[in-house]
Amino acid sequence: MEPEGLITWGRFTELFLERYFLDYMRDQMKLKFLELKQGSMTVPQYETKFTELSRFVPTYVDTEKKKAKMFQQGLRSWIRSKLAILELDTYAAVVQKAMIAEAESDSYMREKENKKRKVGTSDKGQQQGSSQGQSIKKPGFQFDRSSSFKESDTGNTGQDNRLPTNNQQGVSRPPLPECKTCGKRHPGVCNRLSVTCFKCNQKGHYARDCKIGIVCHRCKEPGHMIKDCRAPAPVNNMIRAIEAPPTVDVQSLAITYNMAMREAVRDTDVLAGTLLVNSISDNVR
Repeated sequence: MEPEGLITWGRFTELFLERYFLDYMRDQMKLKFLELKQGSMTVPQYETKFTELSRFVPTYVDTEKKKAKMFQQGLRSWIRSKLAILELDTYAAVVQKAMIAEAESDSYMREKENKKRKVGTSDKGQQQGSSQGQSIKKPGFQFDRSSSFKESDTGNTGQDNRLPTNNQQGVSRPPLPECKTCGKRHPGVCNRLSVTCFKCNQKGHYARDCKIGIVCHRCKEPGHMIKDCRAPAPVNNMIRAIEAPPTVDVQSLAITYNMAMREAVRDTDVLAGTLLVNSISDNVR
């Protein structure tokens, strides 16, 4: 006790350190306090260390604002940047906000790691499924890009190259079932059910497959094109065979003409005279 009366705990600590704590040790603790950084420590661990060393340098933490500023300067840079925009003046507020920021960051990182772990497990399962569906290669044969089989170095080198038998080709996967919605073969649920046509606003098909506005040029029916038309092709009546002109037997005409001339000469009833044809006179019988 002092003559003035009761003393506070802070005053007691200061007097105790002045009397029993050497100056050299006090300087060492002061240096540790000024160089204190959070580093790999959590915020609660850093706060414990800060409180422990601050007892040896009471002049640096004698007010709430100074203590809060010293604590905030030692935090990690990303936590310090988040607290800087808040402009906190009390030590308790700085510690609380730093703990919240660190806890939220840890929670985000855990969720991110869980997502990576789930994606990795899913990819591993798909790779195992695809590897099981691939053909099983027998030892002694290797398949290159030229689609020819070659014997490996460890196989029977004295035998000729030959195509593998059914047992050597491995087991192939069964064919996929035919989808009743789109008519194609694929696994899982058909995505045609969620597709909407931009032309007719109907679900179940794309605009390129829409039958609205399409007319067949063969049967003139709407809903399909000529390549999908099942009607028989019409006979083109416009195309007709061109018949060759009848041939004329020149020799027969000449014989007929000669016979007619001879009969005309022998006939006494035939009249003879001169006829003007195109200003040219000609004898006519």
